[in-house]
Amino acid sequence: AAPINASLVENYYNQIKDEIMNSEYLLIGIGEEMNFNFSNKLCDNIELIPFMKYIELMNADKSIYYKMYQNLSKLLNNKNYFIVSICNDGLIDQIKEIDKENVVKPCGGFEKLHCKNNCKNTLIDINQVEIPLINKLSKNQEVNLQDIPRCSVCNKPLVFNQVNQPGYDESEYLEDWN
Repeated sequence: AAPINASLVENYYNQIKDEIMNSEYLLIGIGEEMNFNFSNKLCDNIELIPFMKYIELMNADKSIYYKMYQNLSKLLNNKNYFIVSICNDGLIDQIKEIDKENVVKPCGGFEKLHCKNNCKNTLIDINQVEIPLINKLSKNQEVNLQDIPRCSVCNKPLVFNQVNQPGYDESEYLEDWN
């Protein structure tokens, strides 16, 4: 992945700092510019690409992203805020100073899987299941279609619960609006 421009981050930070400091209530939108910058690796099977991105995200140096969110958390200290993030990388969740109850991510992420058919209408926590495909991809081993995790009901592929995936289940984020 291409590194994010640190001077651009610094300029952006300084631009919003004064506005935040002078505000009592904050509604913050975090757009794609804060999303992890995935590489554009090509793959013969489009169903494998999200899993490849997951491996890339898990293995990448994310320090610049953590620094951005930590800087934001410092600005939000003792403020009433709500954050709407369209980033699907889940990195904001790693910052303990940002109250997760004040964050909504309507585009989903890499934390949950669901059936491509949405036949069970069930979300599966990625950390609660063993996925041999992820192990093979992380070790650069050969993979095939049978390695893609499957729904236990209809045998269709499981996909990450992201807005751009078929059967996206928005129930996970809807409760965060309350």
